Amino acid sequence: MSKGKYVIVMDSDDYFIPKTLSIICSIISKELYKSYVFGIKLHKDKKNINIVPPDVETNYISLRGDYGLKGDLKEVVRKDIIISCLYPEVLNCRRVPTFLIWCCVAEKTDCLSISIPVAVKEYLPGGMTDRGFLLRMECSVPMAELYLRLSHSASYNSTYYRWIVRVLWARYAFHAKKVKLKSIWMRVVLLPGFVLYLMDKILLARIFYKKGS
Repeated sequence: MSKGKYVIVMDSDDYFIPKTLSIICSIISKELYKSYVFGIKLHKDKKNINIVPPDVETNYISLRGDYGLKGDLKEVVRKDIIISCLYPEVLNCRRVPTFLIWCCVAEKTDCLSISIPVAVKEYLPGGMTDRGFLLRMECSVPMAELYLRLSHSASYNSTYYRWIVRVLWARYAFHAKKVKLKSIWMRVVLLPGFVLYLMDKILLARIFYKKGS
């Protein structure tokens, strides 16, 4: 529904750091790239943490896989690209991981990574992050698709990261009941993925037991 040329996702518990919106606009107005990424200041459990990407030309997947970056960032993407990467609504999932969109963007265009925090993110009690585990269990189909896509992606180089996402694919494929052994690596990660699946089931049982008691 936005009218602008670029899109940035701001959750209900996010807000811009003063003067940073003008910095973002100044950078993207040059239109040198179709996507950008900035850092955030994270407020969680009374702690303040800066999550800041390096100053590099890369892509959204490589930032995670090759540079080891974890946590939320602020992606700024051309609207036509992000619309082409939106997830289909036919699965009726309450939650689709945003990273699934960023994976699609990464396969279409590189990004300019800028080591400036531009927004504050507060993880409020009862929010989606607070309920993240249960939502991932309820919406395991897009989770399995995310890690399958990462398993095949050529947008990063890290072998370690590739095997991590392959194990996570197996984990969520068991939850989604979509285990299809089409490749040798799928057979290799089947056992560790099944172990994680069983651990999830045990944790779910404990959560529902506590709620029931």
